[in-house]
Amino acid sequence: MLQKYSVSIVYLLSAIFLVISTIFLVKEVFIIYALPIVLFVSLLALLSLDKLLLIIVFFTPLSVSLTDIGMGVGMNLPTEPILFGILVLLLLKYLMDNPLSKDIITHPFSIIIYFYLAWMLICSVASQDMLVSFKFFISKLWYILPFYFFIPYMLNNYKSIVSFYTIYTTGLMIVIAYTIINHSNYGFDQHSSGWVMTPFFRDHTSYGATLAMMLFPISGLSLFYPIKGKLKWFLISAFFVLLLGLFFSYTRAAWLSVIGSLGVGILMYFKVQVKTLFFLLIFICAAFFMNQNQIFMFLEKNNQDSSENITEHIQSISNISTDASNLERINRWKSGIRMFKEKPVFGWGPGTYQFFYASYQHPNEKTIISTNAADRGNAHSEYIGALAESGLLGSILFSLLVLIVGVRSVNMFYKTVNEKERILIASTLLGLVTYFIHAFFNNFLDMDKVSVLFWAMISILMVLDLKIRGRSI
Repeated sequence: MLQKYSVSIVYLLSAIFLVISTIFLVKEVFIIYALPIVLFVSLLALLSLDKLLLIIVFFTPLSVSLTDIGMGVGMNLPTEPILFGILVLLLLKYLMDNPLSKDIITHPFSIIIYFYLAWMLICSVASQDMLVSFKFFISKLWYILPFYFFIPYMLNNYKSIVSFYTIYTTGLMIVIAYTIINHSNYGFDQHSSGWVMTPFFRDHTSYGATLAMMLFPISGLSLFYPIKGKLKWFLISAFFVLLLGLFFSYTRAAWLSVIGSLGVGILMYFKVQVKTLFFLLIFICAAFFMNQNQIFMFLEKNNQDSSENITEHIQSISNISTDASNLERINRWKSGIRMFKEKPVFGWGPGTYQFFYASYQHPNEKTIISTNAADRGNAHSEYIGALAESGLLGSILFSLLVLIVGVRSVNMFYKTVNEKERILIASTLLGLVTYFIHAFFNNFLDMDKVSVLFWAMISILMVLDLKIRGRSI
């Protein structure tokens, strides 16, 4: 009897759906066909949230950005709507029974993230555009809560960490293959490299940053980690595909970040103490500020613009006299600093830089790619962007996050004798270092491609730290 009624209910619901979908089809409203997907995702979120997150990890490189879905709000599909739903689900779950491990709650990475988010919330309340700032703040939450606080329960062993990188790379390789094939139609020229990865990436800079972040984890797993069989060959293939994609991205900041991260890796290999690294960084910064006039005079003598010739393209990195891309970046930095000087405490509000920097451009600093409307992007620096949008404390908190993650991870690498842990720590940290360096030249933490990796990598380092210290998750 129960089986008979169950079959009847299925037939009834199917008939209702067919009638409704026919009506919507006649009215040319096609959103009804997304309903089965929405129901499937909702069911998966309730029954197996870990599997849903791994599906998001795969689709993140393949997501498509819609710049305006209404009220000036953009959205990455399919990832961000699902992440918003997961955010609501996790908030309800945490409020009801607080399942987080005490060791995760009290970890130094977590503590600095609390301050980072709390100050962002305060600055959102004081924002010049509260709607934009609160959307920006919520988007931070839907990356941080799942991919920093929840994902440790999924990545609590070495195999699962390898799986995370493998799944993300699988999606990314599809994008690289698409980009290379598309780029080949234009002879791999430098000009077309700026847009051949669309619609999956906005431009070659975000594409290059993502490839750089994944290069070290995949190189560590493919070349040094004890993996055998088909997975080993897949990761080796992925490593060379990433190298090829990075080379033809013509992204100078990404190349520079890889070189800088490689330098950090060499210092770690020779076990240079963190104290020495810290003083070396202070010395370099002090030397720069003491000799900045001479340095800028030297750089202004470089007239080499970006070029298809690789040697010339690398030389153009330091061209601040004629290269439009470099000059526009400096224009954005100076505009951000002027914005900070006007509102040094709370800033203009998270996510608002692009809406207010126009009037802070100086005519003599504008370039051929500047606009009076200032409608082309952000501050081109996570550090200066935070300075303009969240004031001095906002920039300090982000910088502290970078410093604490870096210092503690290097100490972890020196402390552990487990070879698997050493490889995972080094490859994950060096992947993050590429973005720490890249963050001086661009800011992409509002993008799902970079944000998912950024917060998940910090979470992986936290998991490994807890393992080394014999703590529980």
